[in-house]
Amino acid sequence: SGVTSFDNGLLASLAVFQTITLEGWSDIMYFLMDSTDEFSGVCYELACVVLGGLLLMNLALAVVYDSYMGKKAELEELERRREAAKKQA
Repeated sequence: SGVTSFDNGLLASLAVFQTITLEGWSDIMYFLMDSTDEFSGVCYELACVVLGGLLLMNLALAVVYDSYMGKKAELEELERRREAAKKQA
């Protein structure tokens, strides 16, 4: 039967993850087109690819932004301490 199926929740989640990460998504699209009508299979896969890709891109950008802002706050705190040390000296 294979790993790619929508028969249970775990395998369906794996198939959706595989589609969102764009790793072998076309095979899943062809399986869906064989099991349903072609239009709904293509629409589902394209929606997953576009919306999932945007979701993952936003998530990656949020992680980078959060990391950048954390480093910026650390540098500002370090600069503030240096200025305070200069005033005391």
